[in-house]
Amino acid sequence: MFGFVKSYFNKKPQPAIVKMRRYQQLYNTPEGKWVLDDILGLCKYAESCIGIDNQATYLKLGAQNVGIEIVQLLTADLSQMDEESQKEEEIEDEQEV
Repeated sequence: MFGFVKSYFNKKPQPAIVKMRRYQQLYNTPEGKWVLDDILGLCKYAESCIGIDNQATYLKLGAQNVGIEIVQLLTADLSQMDEESQKEEEIEDEQEV
């Protein structure tokens, strides 16, 4: 378990589009869909985030935020992201000249 935690904190951040593509590829498999749907259920992202006190509310908001992040990764339009990244690369290439 410690090796997993250590590797997590030592890994390099990946570009957002790579992360989105991996989440969507995983979700397109039956097992991946089941796991991500289960995680979203645990996050209760579609439920109210109001708790019985401030601490409960903050806890629910944190869990809901995780669910929202996952849904955003799953619903991102990759073709639009690819186009935007190509445009950014072209602009960077023009600026280098």
